[in-house]
Amino acid sequence: MKPAFDKRESRLARTMHLGSVHSAAIVVSCAVFLSGCLMSPPIEPVPPEINQPPYIDPDRILPGEEIITVTSGEEITLEASQLFDPNAEPFLFYAWIAEGGWLAQNARTSLSADQGDLHRDLYYRFDGISLQFNPCNPNVRDKSSETIFLYVSDRSFVEVTNTTVTLEEGAYLEVWAWVFQIQPGACTQ
Repeated sequence: MKPAFDKRESRLARTMHLGSVHSAAIVVSCAVFLSGCLMSPPIEPVPPEINQPPYIDPDRILPGEEIITVTSGEEITLEASQLFDPNAEPFLFYAWIAEGGWLAQNARTSLSADQGDLHRDLYYRFDGISLQFNPCNPNVRDKSSETIFLYVSDRSFVEVTNTTVTLEEGAYLEVWAWVFQIQPGACTQ
């Protein structure tokens, strides 16, 4: 003889069974959702940006000649109309130093607001810099030559003296030099 089941008990058993299956599916779905992915896209590691040296473009230097003959006492403007770096640094740091040790100035220049496109498809643009050089100043007037150096770094200088610069660790340095050949009598005219 078959055991007698109450229809209500049978329905209740089926409901409990379906409810537990449904609850398990909800728990698994929530766990997958909370873990963040059903199938995550592959994660590509981003390589660190490699620091590269700044660039002084000879086409942006005035006077463009590296050796300049001085025949009068007129001031000469030394200029880099723009400086460049392949890294988008917020600043480039620069120093003007005279070979004779009488000049040591340093400052920084900012990333130019006008970045329309990269210079030579590689370099970010930085604001230009300039220096007025008087070949008849007392430190130079009796010399037959003087060299003025422009040092440009992508990191700040630890020290700037009358003859050299010291850089932060990991910094790059670019240098430009103008050699002034001062003719006799240039400062008497």
